[in-house]
Amino acid sequence: MIDLTAKKDVSAISSASKAIFLEAMSLVPQAVFIVTTDGEEGKAGLTATAVTSVSADPPSLLVCLNATNSSTMAFYKNKRINVNSLQSEQVSIANMFGKSVASGLSDPTPEQLREVREKRFLADEWEIVDCPILKNARAVFECVISDVKMVDTHLVMFAKVIHVRLGPPSSALVYMERGYRLV
Repeated sequence: MIDLTAKKDVSAISSASKAIFLEAMSLVPQAVFIVTTDGEEGKAGLTATAVTSVSADPPSLLVCLNATNSSTMAFYKNKRINVNSLQSEQVSIANMFGKSVASGLSDPTPEQLREVREKRFLADEWEIVDCPILKNARAVFECVISDVKMVDTHLVMFAKVIHVRLGPPSSALVYMERGYRLV
């Protein structure tokens, strides 16, 4: 049995700087995902690497999104997400969804942001069901958000997986050392 009440020695990490932390995390390969939503707040999508499984019974994921991103509130309010795992050939779409929708707009209105967010889904790569699904994704996890926590700079969403789609076998896209890699 693991003793969760035992005190841990955190002195070794208490002095870690943001720069050293970011450098260390850049050495860890992370799968690349496009997280999408649709609902009352409209369609939105973001490139994310902070996605992981929480439980297999019931199936659930943890997804972290930067709270300052202009699209993040749509995920929170819509309460539904799809987590699309990218294959190696999908670098351009990862780049597109990795850019802020507010880029090039000075003091955009909510309507302008929504219009720009929704234009990203006009390409043939998308199947629009409850939330946008990326065609040819390695795997797609269709989810309902069950809990949300604000942790420092990020919105941490816990999502119950209600459906899984398996894509074609392919190489995976990962992010490591501040660039995309294929595995």
